[in-house]
Amino acid sequence: MARARRPICTIFSNMVKKLLQRGLLLLLVFGVVWILILIWWHQTHRMPTGTDIALYLAALPSAVVAAYVILRGTLGGIYTALAAPKMQTTTDPQPQSDTPPPPAADGRFKARLLHASVRCGLGNSTHQIAQALAASQRAAIDPDLHDLNGFPVYAARVTELDQTRVNTLRVTLHEFDPSITWRDENVRTLALLDGVLKEAFDAIGAHAATQPQLHAVRHRPRRMRAVILIPTRWDEPTRATVERWLNSQSIEHKTPHQAIYRVMANTAPQAAFAEVDNTIAALNNHDALDPDDFHIVAAAQSDLDGELVAHYDQSGILFTGARQHAAVLGEAAAALVLQPVEPALAASAPTEVHLARASFGQLALPISGSGRAAPETLERIGQNALAAAPLKAEQIQALYADAGSHATRAHELTQFSSQRFPALTPLLDCLPLDGGCGVTGAAGALLTIAMAAHHVAQTNTAAFAVTLADPSERAALIVLPGTQVFTET
Repeated sequence: MARARRPICTIFSNMVKKLLQRGLLLLLVFGVVWILILIWWHQTHRMPTGTDIALYLAALPSAVVAAYVILRGTLGGIYTALAAPKMQTTTDPQPQSDTPPPPAADGRFKARLLHASVRCGLGNSTHQIAQALAASQRAAIDPDLHDLNGFPVYAARVTELDQTRVNTLRVTLHEFDPSITWRDENVRTLALLDGVLKEAFDAIGAHAATQPQLHAVRHRPRRMRAVILIPTRWDEPTRATVERWLNSQSIEHKTPHQAIYRVMANTAPQAAFAEVDNTIAALNNHDALDPDDFHIVAAAQSDLDGELVAHYDQSGILFTGARQHAAVLGEAAAALVLQPVEPALAASAPTEVHLARASFGQLALPISGSGRAAPETLERIGQNALAAAPLKAEQIQALYADAGSHATRAHELTQFSSQRFPALTPLLDCLPLDGGCGVTGAAGALLTIAMAAHHVAQTNTAAFAVTLADPSERAALIVLPGTQVFTET
């Protein structure tokens, strides 16, 4: 299907925004230099000549701006030269027998994102998260969690998840399996998961009710297939109990269609991208999946647990004032509802959101501590993701990453975005989520896709979603405008 063209008004508004940003920056530099020069002339009782005015009020601030541009380029080259010998990159992993084929260069393999529901420390909707990111909101000190020295730690807590709900769910889970110790991390994770799944079910019911004519003749009822990613550290009895609990929740929530769950104890960020990519590939292969079914990819994780805080602190991976390269604790959940692209609806429907196939890569050496990764892996992934859309780098108007707010990943993200997407402005168009949401594994990775979809729905321009949280694995995909409705909560 042909990709929708960006309207002239959107292109013009983006151009004006960039010009205003750069103009205000130049005005600030010139203003500071002029104020300092005028103060100096006043204190020395100097009467400026025409040469002084030209030299100090025009040439000097221009030289400051030029020096900044030259210094930035020089330092970027030095960082690249220093990092490249230390961190070689490998080729993308070869697909196994049960892995979908690589993305087609013509961009035929896409899926429609029908709905995205989210929970994190910055808000319970993509709109709230976008507002918090615009305000540079970050995780705060959590008085309920303490490190080994007794000091409170930074944590991105979902404040709307009240303790009464947590305690009630703990009792319910205990009834399912009394032999399992249901700690705070288990109960909070499942409470967040239940919230995003309920919103996904509601969106599916609303969508199915508005378009019954599309599926009037069927050989069986429609189903909802959900892949659920829970923390890797949960054992098999816990995973099996979660699956039974989810089936009971489907009955309680009166889901509009039969729900089929596949619960996986894998919280790796790249696993979330892999499941999304597998679903996109399968939706384009009608022999693998029924296109009339609704397909959900969801993940949840909460690290707000006293035992986990102690473990992270002892392992040296807990973010503190003296450990800036470590991870901020957090909790999050996200659920994406995917369907195949339906060209027949393009003529009569407003803009929809499409997901292109994902691209994957692996660093030869994992990042540890405050180490840095060479940019070649991300550069290759970015190139492959653009080819899968297919789009040009100039068409990407925003970038969302699950890490990059702190020293370990900030250099990698900044260098990649400046080289691959030079038109994007750091902290305005390139937005890492970990500063306000914490590092939350697969849930954080799905959050980047949801936020990229929010950008597409609001601006009708493409966005880039990438995961950097894992020490060695990288993955990315492009979210782009399509031809139908995207709902968000």
